[in-house]
Amino acid sequence: MNSALQCLSHLLTFHPLNEKFQAECESAESESMIDAWFEFQREMWSNKRQQMVVPRNLLQRFQELCETNDLYFENFEQNDVHEFLVLFLDLMHRGITRPVSFRISSKETNDVAIKAYDTWKRFYETDYSYIVHNFHSQKITLTSCPNCSYYTSNHEPEQVLTIEIPRGAHTIEKCLEYHTRKHILDKENLWTCDKCHKKSQAIQRTMLWKTPDILIIMLKRYSGRRKISRHIAFDETLDIKDYTVNYAFAGCNPSTAYALQAVSVQDGSLGGGHYYAYCKNNLDKQWRCYNDTNVTITPIEKVLQCSGYVFFYKRV
Repeated sequence: MNSALQCLSHLLTFHPLNEKFQAECESAESESMIDAWFEFQREMWSNKRQQMVVPRNLLQRFQELCETNDLYFENFEQNDVHEFLVLFLDLMHRGITRPVSFRISSKETNDVAIKAYDTWKRFYETDYSYIVHNFHSQKITLTSCPNCSYYTSNHEPEQVLTIEIPRGAHTIEKCLEYHTRKHILDKENLWTCDKCHKKSQAIQRTMLWKTPDILIIMLKRYSGRRKISRHIAFDETLDIKDYTVNYAFAGCNPSTAYALQAVSVQDGSLGGGHYYAYCKNNLDKQWRCYNDTNVTITPIEKVLQCSGYVFFYKRV
């Protein structure tokens, strides 16, 4: 997926001169995905002749590792960019995974915070990586009883934030607002409260609890085989403060402001569409359109007019 690779390549997180990235790659397993990715990045960003760089070896490694790890990937024509991104980042993670020690302050008394920490620890204490550190968020789902004050929380990690496009929404903020709204469970899914033991239509809300440095947002542009093709407005900056709990651990309160780095666009339909990308080069600050072998400098005004499918944001 050239579109996804272009978007990832333009993140300074993966630039070959990024010392943290270099250090991670030096400790990577041989024949790993991230090892092949680092070699591809070095070739691409040292390409002074401005010739097209074909990621043949990189994609061959990807296919080999999918087979080795029993990960299903049909082919590069039929699979969606979201499926490719999830698999690609997961395979890079597997090549540099390591155990870490998580500790929470003994002064922490918030039960929800402690549960969030314990869940994160359970997922990643023996399976942490540079990919988790930079790309993984943690979402929280709160389910509350309408009859008493009791509520429960559920915490799950997330790599790509996938959000719906509701009727009437014309901005990415409205889509995020809908995704994180409070809603009442239907009568077919009655919930039994652990406190009052009554069955009820519980009130539920999902938000972000822990936010990543690189936030990848995908718009659900397909409902079955039908594509929602209308333009969803977005800006060069995005503040997600209204969609995240952003709980401050040990006095650390990360910024909720993000800057746009890249956009993947799909023309056509699911399974038969054509992907291209708009990416910001952080070295010369220029936006460019990458459409197969064609590369053109593009004003930000044109970028913001595109019908974006997957958005790549960096915390600022």
